[in-house]
Amino acid sequence: MAQWSLVHGANGALRDLHVPVGFATAAQWPKPVFATGADDGKDDVLLLSRDELLQADGPAWGWVAEPGKPPLFWQRLGPKSDAVVALLIDPKPLHSALDAWLGQWAGGAFSPLRVRNGPICALESDDAALLATGDVPVAAPDFVLPVRSFFGTWEIRAWDPVVLRTTYDYRILAGAGFLALVIVVLGVLAYVEQRRLLAQAAQQVTFVNRVSHELRSPLTNILLNLELSQEMLGEQATAPAGRLALVQEEALRLRRLVDNVLAFSALEREKYRWENRACVPDEIIRAVIAQFAAAYVRRGLNVRFAGKAGMACALDADAVAQVLANLLSNIEKYVPPGTVDIASALDANVLTVTVHDEGAGVPATESERIFRPFERLNGRINEGASGTGLGLSIARDLAFGMGGTLRLVPGRSGATFELRVPAFPTEASS
Repeated sequence: MAQWSLVHGANGALRDLHVPVGFATAAQWPKPVFATGADDGKDDVLLLSRDELLQADGPAWGWVAEPGKPPLFWQRLGPKSDAVVALLIDPKPLHSALDAWLGQWAGGAFSPLRVRNGPICALESDDAALLATGDVPVAAPDFVLPVRSFFGTWEIRAWDPVVLRTTYDYRILAGAGFLALVIVVLGVLAYVEQRRLLAQAAQQVTFVNRVSHELRSPLTNILLNLELSQEMLGEQATAPAGRLALVQEEALRLRRLVDNVLAFSALEREKYRWENRACVPDEIIRAVIAQFAAAYVRRGLNVRFAGKAGMACALDADAVAQVLANLLSNIEKYVPPGTVDIASALDANVLTVTVHDEGAGVPATESERIFRPFERLNGRINEGASGTGLGLSIARDLAFGMGGTLRLVPGRSGATFELRVPAFPTEASS
């Protein structure tokens, strides 16, 4: 008990009495009153109900528990008395005493449970174990019996005995082991086969590169000697000159094929050698057109060139020439007789070259597929025409490598390709 009080029901007629008792743990205890005064704070008083405690036919004693306040026991002095005796209880020492009493009780009550493989029981007070029949598990209990009162909360918890047994089916283990061994063997075989295929592919690429390089040298010599032979013949022997022109045309075609193979291999391995140098874009375009002059005449194709890029600028001339050669090669193979319009422009440090033909064109749904490697459109227009399916793919990769774009322009009859690459003026042109 922390405080003894005598509380009167008459309004101010008699003075209430409050006397501390024992060794209270709180420095200041609230005073039980039936009515608060002007100087009373909210935490200084414990307000009692006059109607409940002083009712003539009501109970003569009872408990009052207000949240945040210590519990209070009261008893009326007499049936007709308007005063009550109130005992304010200090819950901490009482709770400790109850813990000791319950621990002593549990010592005897739990003794029948201390048997082999029996359930584990524990008496806990505010999450502190007072007594247990064994090591308290971390898992949630299987049974909880709470006991709540004014003076605290206690719980009796119990855990059912759990025995873990592990058994193995040796047939399943043997099957799983055999399956794991098979998977490992198959994985090793697949790895070895993959390494072999990669090595074979690398050898094939190396072989193609070497053969292409070996072909390029004699082709260069053949073309050089053809040009010298044509100059020596002049106009005296038209028939031999025509034959030599055909040989030169096929040699040029073979050189373009070799150049495409080498470019495709270098681009795939990211080893293409870019080389910007001062050049005149219109001169590059005219030189490429000249390579196809004889073939276009024989195919009935007329080339109209509108050049507006006659200023010197920094470009990768070989890459630009190969892009245009691939575009004109496709026209030679797939486009029927007609006019081929080629235009160039140099504006804001960007070179734009458009190539337009009067062929059947490309469907809009196929405008991106034609730039994929080894892709060729199905149709009568390319029926019987030879090709590797690499020309447009290599042309676009070369355009991207120069920091530009190559696209199929929609909206016109036939097919129109547009090449745009950066072209900065050189000192010679400024």
